[in-house]
Amino acid sequence: MSPSLSSRRDFLATTSVSAAGAMLARRLGAQLLPSAVKRSPLSATTIFPAPMAPAWLQSLATTAVNAARDAGATYADIRLAERHFMSVSSIDPSKFDPGFRLESAFTYGVRALVDGAWAFAYGTSPSESAVVASARAAVTSARGFAKTATRRVDFAPAPVVTGEWETPTRLDPFTVPLEDHTAFLGACSLAANRVRHAWGSLGIDWTKETRVFASSEGSLTTQRYWRTWPWIFIGASLHVGRGVVVPVPTLVPSSGGYEVVDFPGVEDDIKRTAEEAAQLAMLPLGTMDVGRYPIVFDGLTLGATFGRTVGAALELDRVLGYEADASGTSYLSPPASMLDAPVVSPLLNVTGHRAPPSFLATKWDDDGVESRPFPLVNQGRLVDYSSTRHTATALQSYYAGHGRTPSSNGCATAYQAELPVSVASPHLTIAPGTTRASLEDLYKDMSHGLLVRMGSDVAVDHQLASGFSSDGCVFEIVKGKIVRQIFGSAFEFSTARHWKSLAALGDARTTLTAAFDSEKGQPWHRMIQSTTAPAGLFKDVNVMSTRVSLS
Repeated sequence: MSPSLSSRRDFLATTSVSAAGAMLARRLGAQLLPSAVKRSPLSATTIFPAPMAPAWLQSLATTAVNAARDAGATYADIRLAERHFMSVSSIDPSKFDPGFRLESAFTYGVRALVDGAWAFAYGTSPSESAVVASARAAVTSARGFAKTATRRVDFAPAPVVTGEWETPTRLDPFTVPLEDHTAFLGACSLAANRVRHAWGSLGIDWTKETRVFASSEGSLTTQRYWRTWPWIFIGASLHVGRGVVVPVPTLVPSSGGYEVVDFPGVEDDIKRTAEEAAQLAMLPLGTMDVGRYPIVFDGLTLGATFGRTVGAALELDRVLGYEADASGTSYLSPPASMLDAPVVSPLLNVTGHRAPPSFLATKWDDDGVESRPFPLVNQGRLVDYSSTRHTATALQSYYAGHGRTPSSNGCATAYQAELPVSVASPHLTIAPGTTRASLEDLYKDMSHGLLVRMGSDVAVDHQLASGFSSDGCVFEIVKGKIVRQIFGSAFEFSTARHWKSLAALGDARTTLTAAFDSEKGQPWHRMIQSTTAPAGLFKDVNVMSTRVSLS
């Protein structure tokens, strides 16, 4: 390559990065970077504005809380964050041409409690005058709400906390040269394309955030998060309009940095996944008669279905009716009749936690409560709910009967600092079966049934009491063997009946992690749920057809 051509390319990349940096320095919304940037040796860190000093963020937080207290709040807190986001993706399997999208934002959300009533205000300006104005506005609104409020806010006690914490991370993805991000996705694409008929849908979202929490009780914490969401799915197609898509089991949404995706053997994992997808895609196509069948869900399907049904139903604000006019209620209510009762199969033991490497790992939640693992389901019996300081007091009688003080389980979450705090399901871990059982073992004795993989799109009613799933890769099982791909079928269930019909669980080898969006509040705002679960065999599930039209 001639020096002049090389210099020209470097100039194009550098000036494109400079232009993008000028846009982001003003902290605008998401920006698509010019195409030359993907070949740049520079990193995203050189594009983003200089990070705000943690001491300044802490000063803004305490200023806001003091302003709310001076205005008459009996309690106030704030979540204040600087967030950087980068997405790199190439979703067209016919060509590899990744694009970059960057976003830089500063946001905050203030809560104030006056005479037992809440109010919330948010903003995007990192100035003392802005946070003070928001804090005073929250107090004014809360005072107005208190005149008509019929339900008073009661807080479970929690210790004052101070300190710093950050996600365990070996390599910050924002310091990795952009050309290395491109090269990595290119290597993933090549690994999939080495297998005939296989292809990859490739993308990774990276988030880096510094978040400060302060409360009028004296808590002040600073946390730095790195979160990685790989959108890397490997598919294969032999039939027109039909294909098999399989997740790479080692590439899952996690807290952590570049090491979450770029690790020794990742290309081999992708190639093995492509080979599996191609083998499944060779199966003939068919449809299934409606009826009830035994069905095996892989770990991703079981985890996503559990998270969207039972997991969401365990959120205590839904149980108490606080979300009735928003995301809905819960079939697991009232607590007095549900706690200690069998609600799912006795094979199920479920724990909630927000520890690494779960996607939303944190040391302190958005109430300033330290996160710890806690049991939710023990041998099929409901033993607790996902709670916050605001909701935990509703379980006072139950906790007292078990020798416990009402306390939050650390599930207060504002997915972004400017969003209201809600009860959010923590990462749920479903314990695998205690006997050796692979995915194949779960259906080897099945005379006629189905295997569902990658089924994560579950629709439910407002109470989470019933629903159906219509996506995923579905395969017919005859005499313990996979014989066909099935299309045009969906699975309808009553939540309570479905989870009590669980007949067997796979062992630890069958565990997969599912992560997916959910919504809370009014208006709805984005939340994230994640679940790690083994595969499972259900005795009978209602299979319906999606290819019937009334015409």
